[in-house]
Amino acid sequence: KKIGQEFSVTRKFREMITAVQLERRYTKREIAEMYLNTVEFPNSTFGIEAAAQTHFGKPAKELNIPEAASMIGSLQAIYAYNPRIFPERAQSRRNIVLRLMYDRGF
Repeated sequence: KKIGQEFSVTRKFREMITAVQLERRYTKREIAEMYLNTVEFPNSTFGIEAAAQTHFGKPAKELNIPEAASMIGSLQAIYAYNPRIFPERAQSRRNIVLRLMYDRGF
């Protein structure tokens, strides 16, 4: 079985071990970069570069803060926060991300 298919204490223990191993080997920035380069975004786009091109027509490094917040916000539920299908939901989620960023001093 894949680790994502197990629902048990064993699964949680494996996830914890994996997290510790990742944090020993990579910086938090490197882990975030690896995640963003492989995670699925709305419309079956994988990685932040493909998602930025698909949704905004530009490279990820050129996204402005609201656009980046929209991308990150969609990760919580890629279908429910898909801006092409549910633009109001996507905007609401983006605003939550922006508020959290502001509250945390970003």
